Amino acid sequence: MRSLGISKICGVLLLLRAWLASAQPAAAQSGIGVISGWACEAEEIVIELNGMPLQAGYGTIREDTRSVCGDANNGFSLLWNWNNLGPGEHTVRALLDGVEFAHTTVRVTTLREEP
Repeated sequence: MRSLGISKICGVLLLLRAWLASAQPAAAQSGIGVISGWACEAEEIVIELNGMPLQAGYGTIREDTRSVCGDANNGFSLLWNWNNLGPGEHTVRALLDGVEFAHTTVRVTTLREEP
C-alpha cells in the first residue's frame, strides 16, 4: 500500500511527512520505470526491491510539497529496469533514514521468448 505519510506504532500516530508516489499497489510493471515520491527531510532514501537496498536520488524540486514541507527540494527517484527482477510479484519498500514509510507489492511482466 502507498504511504499516507502517517504510520501507527503502538497506537501512536507518527507524521513522517513522506510519500511513495509511484510503484502503485498490484500494478503491472515491465521494462524501465521510475520509483518516485517525496520526503520533507532525509539524509537518505533507500528503495528495497525484494530486500535488495538501492539508494534513490533525493533533493529534486517538487513545488507541490512546499505547503507540507516548507520548501520544495524534497523529491526522490530511482530509475529501475523491472525486468531485472523477473516475472511475478515483488515487494517494494521505501525507507527514510532507515525507517520504512511505505511498502507495496508490484507484478512484473516480461515478454515471452519464442522457442
